[in-house]
Amino acid sequence: MSGTGFSIDAADGSPIFEFAWRDAAEPAVEALTEAFGTAPELSVHPGDGTHFPDYTQYDWRGFTLYDMVVTADGKARSEYATPTWASIRTNEIAGIPIVAEFGLAIGSTVDAVRGMGPDEESDLTERGDGYIFAFDIDRTVMFSEGSPVDQLVYSVFADTDEPGAEVVEIRYRPYSLL
Repeated sequence: MSGTGFSIDAADGSPIFEFAWRDAAEPAVEALTEAFGTAPELSVHPGDGTHFPDYTQYDWRGFTLYDMVVTADGKARSEYATPTWASIRTNEIAGIPIVAEFGLAIGSTVDAVRGMGPDEESDLTERGDGYIFAFDIDRTVMFSEGSPVDQLVYSVFADTDEPGAEVVEIRYRPYSLL
């Protein structure tokens, strides 16, 4: 995983397949299905109708690729800052390791994540949730002078499920103050 997308690598570390966040998702779905040895479960993640479209969720039980649903009268893929994004909830699927940046891994403790040097920490424990840690927030690139860019660059977020717990989800999405 990286800020610009992800790759599926051979045992020697050479890339077999590379995906950038603005790319069409169909080839990625095919490559991930082949790598994981199973088809994803499909569902829809609703958007807000303006900033975020509805997304088709391709879920391989621990790795989810969210790809925008294009509508006949809606915005084009290039007009959304987040046409595709990913969520990780396991460290491997079918023996294939899923490697996030910064040393992040599912099961990392709050103290370990703090030691990795996040840019921001949101404490949601008062409402019964955990923490959200944001990494490399300055690298997010969605637009250039008001126009979409060809190469999107996302930040990384690590979420815990409850106070003092461990990381249960790692998300690759743009950092935004919205």
